[in-house]
Amino acid sequence: MLYSILPMEVVLEGNDTFSPMHMEMKRNGRTLLVEQVSPQEMRIERLVLGMSIDDYLDPAYQPGTLIPVFEINQNE
Repeated sequence: MLYSILPMEVVLEGNDTFSPMHMEMKRNGRTLLVEQVSPQEMRIERLVLGMSIDDYLDPAYQPGTLIPVFEINQNE
């Protein structure tokens, strides 16, 4: 539930046009679904299927982790 003094049209303005740009990238041999959050950083959304179970337990690949763009480009 959202409480606001603003009309609902103002609060939700632009919400229907927002669509995050997800893309698949490789990092250290693992395929990641990432979203660019700034010109310098990507955020991991999830690992793509087919990875080892150990990859899913590795904190470096957990969803929400920010990765500098230069690291992704160097590890391809």
